[in-house]
Amino acid sequence: IGAIFIMSFQVLLADDTWLGKRLPSRV
Repeated sequence: IGAIFIMSFQVLLADDTWLGKRLPSRV
């Protein structure tokens, strides 16, 4: 469960940082 939580958190962070910068869909 811990690994899944960390992976989900990592994805959220990545989507909000570099993904958000490349594709500003969720400003």
